[in-house]
Amino acid sequence: WKKLPTAGTLLINTDLHGNGEDFRRMQEIFLAQREKDEATQWVILGDIVHGPDERVRKIQPDLYDYDDESLAIVEGILALQSDFPDHVHFVLGNHDYGHVGGPHTTKFYEDEVEHLETEIGEAGVTSLKRLFENAFLAVVAPCGAFLTHGSPHDGLKRLDDLNQITFPPQDAYLISLMDTFLTSYGQRGEVTGRLLDTVSRDCGERITMVI
Repeated sequence: WKKLPTAGTLLINTDLHGNGEDFRRMQEIFLAQREKDEATQWVILGDIVHGPDERVRKIQPDLYDYDDESLAIVEGILALQSDFPDHVHFVLGNHDYGHVGGPHTTKFYEDEVEHLETEIGEAGVTSLKRLFENAFLAVVAPCGAFLTHGSPHDGLKRLDDLNQITFPPQDAYLISLMDTFLTSYGQRGEVTGRLLDTVSRDCGERITMVI
């Protein structure tokens, strides 16, 4: 996990799923905001890879009428992280996790990990692993937000436990954390409340919401 600075504008997006146009638009917004405020932070909440197949593009063009630019997005984020260290942060999603030891997803293809890695070749796979192996599972914003891909349950014992996870984890507790941080998309209010109490205690800020 990482705690952001107290100053600066925070930009957040999630689930690009290979949509290069959306990524480039977010990049434009980030660069324009940096012209006004160099303390601007951009947090990307996972699932940047795995674009739609031809069938889905045809039947749901309002959502999926775009080419899969997964690799270009990965390489774009890596370049931004190089150009703006500590200002562009990547949080792992379950689709990304498949490329560093996690379960293989099946949203658009029977095996999306295998499909993408076959398409992009060895050099492309190296880029994916470079970004995903160094991803966060959560980012804390002092404005009161806990930024994750999923909506975790209250099983987190200590915030620092997130930094003990290697991909894929072997310990049952850490495996459970990975699952809830990547694939849980809603919790009862009291469950999220207990999670936020743990996060607040460990990060030294009052954290009031999960994004």
